[in-house]
Amino acid sequence: MSGILLLIVKTEYYWKQIIGLVPLVVNVIIVLIIVAAVVMMIISSIRIYKESGPLKFRIFLPIGIYLFGLIASFADPFDINAESFQSRAILKGHFGAIMNTAVITFRQNGCVEFEGKGFLGYTYFYKGTWTRNGDTLTTEFEIKDPIPWKSQLILYRDDKLLLPLDSVAVEQHFPGFLLDDEYIDVEFKPRDEKSV
Repeated sequence: MSGILLLIVKTEYYWKQIIGLVPLVVNVIIVLIIVAAVVMMIISSIRIYKESGPLKFRIFLPIGIYLFGLIASFADPFDINAESFQSRAILKGHFGAIMNTAVITFRQNGCVEFEGKGFLGYTYFYKGTWTRNGDTLTTEFEIKDPIPWKSQLILYRDDKLLLPLDSVAVEQHFPGFLLDDEYIDVEFKPRDEKSV
C-alpha cells in the first residue's frame, strides 16, 4: 500500500497529463490510501500494545513501512519525482479565475506545457514547442491551442506574461499569466514602460 502511494505521488507529472477527471480520481485514491495506512498503523500499534513478552523487531516492521511510505511521499527532503527528470523550467506563469486555473511552463529544451483545471477538477494538458524573438514568445501546440492567443505571448512589465493586442483573448478580458519569480531566467526580463 505504501509503495502504491509512493508511486502515485512521485509520478504526478505523467498522470496529470491525462485529460478529464482522472487526476481528481487519483487524488481521491491518494486520500483513501492515506486513510487506510493510518488505520493500519493504529491496528499495528494496538497489536504491539497487547503483545505480551519480549517485543521482536518484526512486530514494528508494518508501522515502519507505512510511516516510511507516508513520509517519503509528502516530506521527501531530496524532492525526487518525475518532474526532476524533465528539462529545466526557465519561465513559468499561472492564471487563476473563479472556476478555473492554468499554468504554462516554458522549458529550456524548447518544450512548452499548458496545464489547466476547470469545474469539478476537470483537467486539460497540452504540450508543444516554443521559440523566442526579442520579448515575443511564439508557441506551437501539438493538438490545438489551449486558449485563443494566436500562438504569441509578450513578456511585459508588471511581471506579467500578456497576450498580444490583436488576440481574441484580450477581447475576452484574459489578463495574462502572472510570472513565478523563481522561474524567471536572467535572460527573460519583462519590457520596461518606455518600450511599450
